[in-house]
Parts: sequence; structure tokens; C-alpha cells
Amino acid sequence: MEINKISKLILSILVCQSAGIIGSVFTFSAIPEWYLFLNKPFFSPPN
Repeated sequence: MEINKISKLILSILVCQSAGIIGSVFTFSAIPEWYLFLNKPFFSPPN
């Protein structure tokens, strides 16, 4: 019974992490371009 709970926990963590990794693969190349055009407050750090 304990192994079943642990496997469900590991599977749920892997699903969440894979969603983040897939999203970052598709957006990583666009970050330098869109960040420059954001409306940032005056106290934001430089690029």
C-alpha cells in the first residue's frame, strides 16, 4: 500500500515538472525580446 502512494506522488511530481519543462522549451528563445518591451516600474533592476 505504501509503494502505491509513493508511486502516485512521484508520478504527480513528474507530470508537473514535465509541463514546466515543455513550456520553457517553447518560450526560452522569446524571453530576451519580450522582456525589453514590458512596462516596468522605475525601481526595476536593469536588464
